[in-house]
Amino acid sequence: MSNEKTEKKETVTTATAAPSPEKQSQPKQQGQQQKQGQKNQPPKMSREQRTEQKIARQVDLVKSGNYSAVPRRALETNAAIVLLTKNDFLVDRLRDRLVSDPTIDIEKGIAALKKNQEIREELNALNAEICALMGMEYEAPRGFELANNDGKDSAKAA
Repeated sequence: MSNEKTEKKETVTTATAAPSPEKQSQPKQQGQQQKQGQKNQPPKMSREQRTEQKIARQVDLVKSGNYSAVPRRALETNAAIVLLTKNDFLVDRLRDRLVSDPTIDIEKGIAALKKNQEIREELNALNAEICALMGMEYEAPRGFELANNDGKDSAKAA
């Protein structure tokens, strides 16, 4: 029995011994790998090159069909784009979760979607009114009712 205890003590001591030289050199190797990884990075691009690359990515996204390009001519457009982008995300998420998420009140969710549609129709009417003020013809976007320059709605666009 005493021999068995001695053997166990020896195993315990070996298990708690200082780490092997391989383990000690491991952090250095990781540091060297990080430095080598930094060397393999592409050279820094100029501001113009980054802008060109960003525009190319955006053009590819627009070509994919899920994105649209919006020119920013008026100061208010930036805020409208941010609001519209957030609205798009939230409406999409609400539609996905309306039936499957028990924490969402279905009646309130449907009311929110209807209110969202009413706001878009109001914006369409405002666009028609602004065109009328300037004496321009207004063509409603697809899916919206056509509005005459006098602000009256006519047939629905296909």
